[in-house]
Amino acid sequence: MSRYVVQFMKVVLGENGHEAEICQRSMEIDAADKLEAADLAKVSFCESERVKEWSLHADHVRITDAEFRLNENQDTVALAAISFGLWASLLFAFS
Repeated sequence: MSRYVVQFMKVVLGENGHEAEICQRSMEIDAADKLEAADLAKVSFCESERVKEWSLHADHVRITDAEFRLNENQDTVALAAISFGLWASLLFAFS
């Protein structure tokens, strides 16, 4: 299984009169291929946005390969390191 980054994009008119793409939501999805990743992401998007159709909030979906995949042990270590870093930052900020 591969990991993909799925972005839900909306085209809007900018202040300068030019169109710009805005990312409405980005998520990482584990799937067999890009088509399955898109389908899974659309379901997740609809649930999180509480809509029945993803295209009510986005114009198109952009799918790219994730750069790397962490295993469960690396996820735990990375989360612990981030948590410690935030704790240390707060400690120094208030001392």
